[in-house]
Amino acid sequence: MFTITIGKAEAICGDKITLTSGMVKAVRVAFVFSEEWDNFDKIVVFSNGTETLDVSLGEDNTCYIPHEMMADAGRD
Repeated sequence: MFTITIGKAEAICGDKITLTSGMVKAVRVAFVFSEEWDNFDKIVVFSNGTETLDVSLGEDNTCYIPHEMMADAGRD
């Protein structure tokens, strides 16, 4: 798992890991939000360059990277 810290208008990923195509429920992401985000619903938008997918975060502010985003090799 890696963590992304969300400030008022910035996102910082301190732990960078190598991902490989075909991973399914292998990479969990935790989001830590600043107080400006209190009382908002949190939705993460993943993109692989050709498509996007919205994922609603639960109470623990974590989710898996959707396998659809990991299907094609060679994408950043």
